[in-house]
Amino acid sequence: MDKLKEILFETTLTERDELIWMMQHSEENAEKIEAQRARFTTAYGIIEKADLESEYADWLEAKNN
Repeated sequence: MDKLKEILFETTLTERDELIWMMQHSEENAEKIEAQRARFTTAYGIIEKADLESEYADWLEAKNN
């Protein structure tokens, strides 16, 4: 289960970072940004359904330090 959580958290972070990057670069079109937003929200939605939001937040904080 820990491996699955790690994969989910890493995937969610990657999708979030890509969305942020796309939003900061004006050459990206709105359709691409919305598709990326959908990928991120889908990944994060799995975290929510599994009640892992606080664990993800802790993981993210530890990863950023």
